[in-house]
Amino acid sequence: LVYDIQDVGVKCYTYISTLYLSLYAARRENIPLYVLDRPNPIGADRVEGPVTHPIFSSFVGPMPLPLRYGMTIGELAVMMNEEPLLGFAPRADLHVVKITNYRRDMAFDQTGLLWTAPSPNLPTLDSARIYPGMCLLEGTNLSEGRGTELPFLTIGAPYVDAKKWLESLPIKLLDGVKAEVISFTPRSIPEKAVNPKHENKPCQGLRFTITNPAHVRSLDLAVALLCSAQRLFPKDFRVTKTMDRLWGNEDLRFMIQEKWDYTKIMNTVRADEEAFLQVRKKYLLYPLEGS
Repeated sequence: LVYDIQDVGVKCYTYISTLYLSLYAARRENIPLYVLDRPNPIGADRVEGPVTHPIFSSFVGPMPLPLRYGMTIGELAVMMNEEPLLGFAPRADLHVVKITNYRRDMAFDQTGLLWTAPSPNLPTLDSARIYPGMCLLEGTNLSEGRGTELPFLTIGAPYVDAKKWLESLPIKLLDGVKAEVISFTPRSIPEKAVNPKHENKPCQGLRFTITNPAHVRSLDLAVALLCSAQRLFPKDFRVTKTMDRLWGNEDLRFMIQEKWDYTKIMNTVRADEEAFLQVRKKYLLYPLEGS
């Protein structure tokens, strides 16, 4: 069995769930699994977000991983295979074909490889760079941009006052990102976005342009946007239980509804990040620059 799929470095991107199931299939059928490793397109050097609690495991969070796991797909495969994060491990006959001349801090556009959209709604590298945070909008009634040319770089809703929303953001969160007020109307796009949120309804919102990828903190930005939406548009904005599977527990949904500040929310995930870093370091296959 050969796994040769481009992930995007985010736990709710379901290609890694397919990898996890492939490990168990290989073990069950007693056949080897070869993972052809690929660069993490958003960099394999940063870990961000809460670790999924086992009772919230799903196809968008198959095991205890942070939202941004900071590993290549090959490294992740080894950890999935050997680390009993759910109390057990597949222990399949796994073989990782390593990337040559790769450093984990490499941006995708430093690899010399051609960007090919890994799925229809991540058409550009910048879409992937903003995705670790903006994927959370799928657990709300805000449009995450499906049905537009630039999903996840385009966000909003019919009830949004985009100018107020933008002005509510701490300026430090726009380091590395340009945000502009826009109007857009989500449309159904065959094989890309069928029946998107707010289909055919004029929306107000924001369009993001990445100006410095190394400075982008999309998770902090997304959480701040959600907190502001709750504060500015309380009659219309909604967080759904889908958020629990994306975040990995029910805390974010309740903290937003209780109007917590985004910095206080982000402080709640630091212990998870530190704990995961300790587990992760056993499975790293590639150096940082100069190491």
